[in-house]
Amino acid sequence: MNQTTQPELLWWQQTFGPAKLITQLADTALRTHAVSFYHRNPIPWEMDFRSLMEDQLRILSSGMLMLEYFSPVSGGGKAAEQLINTFYQPDWMKSSVYYLPSMDAAAFLTQHQVLSGRAIWIRTEDPAIASELLQLLAQFRRLASDHCGLLLLELTGPAAQQHDAQTILADSSDYDLFFFANLLASHSSMNSFRKRYASALAIELSFGDAERCASLLDGGIAFLRSPQEYASRPGGVRTEQLTHAVWKAQLNTLFSGIEDARLRLIDSCRAQLSDALPFQDEFGNTVTRPEEFELRHLIFLQRIHKISLTDSVISTLEILHNTRNELAHLHILSLSEIETVAKLL
Repeated sequence: MNQTTQPELLWWQQTFGPAKLITQLADTALRTHAVSFYHRNPIPWEMDFRSLMEDQLRILSSGMLMLEYFSPVSGGGKAAEQLINTFYQPDWMKSSVYYLPSMDAAAFLTQHQVLSGRAIWIRTEDPAIASELLQLLAQFRRLASDHCGLLLLELTGPAAQQHDAQTILADSSDYDLFFFANLLASHSSMNSFRKRYASALAIELSFGDAERCASLLDGGIAFLRSPQEYASRPGGVRTEQLTHAVWKAQLNTLFSGIEDARLRLIDSCRAQLSDALPFQDEFGNTVTRPEEFELRHLIFLQRIHKISLTDSVISTLEILHNTRNELAHLHILSLSEIETVAKLL
C-alpha cells in the first residue's frame, strides 16, 4: 500500500456509509438541537471520527459551536443533574436560579441557555443512563431554540439496546467494508488480480472490522502468501474460522471466472459437443444442451475420443477442473496455484 495512503480518511471521507453518518449526525443535531446514535461494534478510527464530527459541526454552525465531552458517572435519575452541574455557570453578580432535582431538566437547560455555544457529546454504556438521557433529549428537542446549544448522545455496549425510533444506527454495512477494501487495495502497487484477491481476503478475514481490514491489506504480498498466519496475529479468532474465511475469498475470486472459462471452452467445440448429445454421466444425469456440460464431462469426452482438443486446451481444462473440485470440497489453494488459474481466466 502506498505509504501516503491514510485508511482512516478513505473510510470516513470517501466510503459512502461512514461519510453519510457524519453528515447525518451533524445535520440532525443542528436542525433538532439533539441527536442520538448507537453502535454495537467499535467505531473504526474513533478519534478521527470525533475530529471530523467536530469539523463538520463547526463548518455548519459557522464556527459558533465548541464541542465538549461528558460522561455521566451514575444513573438513578441523576444523569441530567450531573450534566447541568457540569456546564451551568450562574452569574454571581446577578440574581441567579440554581437547579434543583425537582426541576424539569430540559426546561432548565433551554430557559437558561446552559449549553449556549456548545455541542455536548455524551457517551454511555449504562442502559439506565441511556434511558434517562433519551427522555432528556426528546424533551430538549421540543423546547430548544437558537442559542440553546446541542446534545449528542452516543450509546454503545449494553446501552445500545435502549435506542429509540429516532436514534441513528452508526454501525457500517457489509457493502461499506466491500467498497473500502477495494478502494484501499486500489492504492497498492500490486497487479490487478492481486488487488482483487487481496481485497476479497481482507473483507473475509476482517470479520466486519475496517481497521483490521486496513491492517491486513497493509501486509501486501506477505498477506497474500500466508493469509491465515497473517490474520491470526491479533488473536481471538479460531483457526477453522480463518480457514473458512480464506476459502470464501478464494471462491469469490475464482468461481465465476472458472464458469466463464467453461462456457468459452464449450463455445470452442460446440459442434463436436452437439454431436455427443444426448449424454448421460456416471450419476445418471442427462445432458441435452452443450451449455450443460460440466468440466469433468469434457475431460471424459476427450478421453473416449468423442471430442478432440489441443494439448493446451486439455491442460487448461484439467487445471480448471482440479481447482473447481478443490474449492467444492472446501480446500484452500496456495498463491501460486491461484495465480496459475487466474492466468487462464
